[in-house]
Amino acid sequence: MIGNDNVMMRAMYGQHAKHVPCWMIAQDQGEGVTLFVGASRSLDLRFGSARTHVLMLGEMIARPHLVLASDAFRGAGIASLARGPDVAEWVKGDLLADPLGRFSELKR
Repeated sequence: MIGNDNVMMRAMYGQHAKHVPCWMIAQDQGEGVTLFVGASRSLDLRFGSARTHVLMLGEMIARPHLVLASDAFRGAGIASLARGPDVAEWVKGDLLADPLGRFSELKR
């Protein structure tokens, strides 16, 4: 976000709010728990730290550009998810959201 958009975001969500591009994979862990892994190319999620790991406790605001659901990775372990999305496999599943209409052709 640039200019006044950044000011408005911080006014709405707090001074430390970040708006970054990312990918995230969520997995049902049973008993009301969802595990997720993801990544972003933005250094903003480091919150200015030079340390190797940064733990953030709080909340996230998701604004998806694409949501796909699949059982293709069941039993493959978290390492297979952490490598990133294999879109060719994901498109074999269900298209749950395409709010910008950019990915609908993947399901044809």
